[in-house]
Amino acid sequence: MKKSGLSENEIQQVEQIVRDAGEILLEYWPGKAAPTKSLGARKKADGSTVTDADIESNTFLLEQLRQLFPEDGYFSEETDPTSDLRSKDTVWVIDPLDGTWSFSRGRPEFSVLLSRVVGNRSVFGVVYLPALKEMFYGQVGHGAFRNGTKISVSLQDSIREGGLSTRNFPPSVSPLQFREAESTCFGVRELCTGRFDASVIRLKRHSEWDLAAYVALVEASGGRVSDEFGNEVKFYFQPPAFSYFVCSNGLVHDRALSLIPRAPEEEYRKNSLSARYYRTNS
Repeated sequence: MKKSGLSENEIQQVEQIVRDAGEILLEYWPGKAAPTKSLGARKKADGSTVTDADIESNTFLLEQLRQLFPEDGYFSEETDPTSDLRSKDTVWVIDPLDGTWSFSRGRPEFSVLLSRVVGNRSVFGVVYLPALKEMFYGQVGHGAFRNGTKISVSLQDSIREGGLSTRNFPPSVSPLQFREAESTCFGVRELCTGRFDASVIRLKRHSEWDLAAYVALVEASGGRVSDEFGNEVKFYFQPPAFSYFVCSNGLVHDRALSLIPRAPEEEYRKNSLSARYYRTNS
């Protein structure tokens, strides 16, 4: 049976679990004056980097969350699913270390991402940056918070100068109007606090665990999330079928969508693929 939302007590417990996972990461982080553990970095089959920090954080998160929510499913970057996730009403989507490149170079822009997906929709998300001690979480319909203070998107009905965050592509607007974000995390979290009006990310090697927490956080803070065609972003525990992750305050969403460059034939092809994907998975 589906559960509508997490209680305040459950949110506090989940928040503490994520904080503790962040402390595990800091034991390995080269940016710390004296890290107590070595990274043990190596390449995975897909060419991405994994470290001992990823694995230990992932193991801890799974163990702790399964004690709280034993009936739920779990979809993690570092662990193969143990069951048919489509048969689960609720699935937790986990990225135990988002921003491995920054992390391994001693930079603070890395995070723990956690999302609760119910009926293919991300309804609760946590984004924690251990090196910066910044905790963001949001539950759709109940608000979003940064270190305990409620946050919300801007009320701008047009994109301000410097109010557009992009990643991996140059938008067709004045350079004064946008900022190329160092990470997905930076652009989206600043959107949720009202600093940016929109954030548009061109996906490269992104997976669902890179995105799920942000969907809940943006929507809980009053914003909107879609793919490049304005479709709602849902989660089917497989590689994303869309190419752009578009977040906004809702008021400028159509304008943000219009900035995505694409040739007419590419738009037709992607629209067809997108339509097939959503028909198959809805």
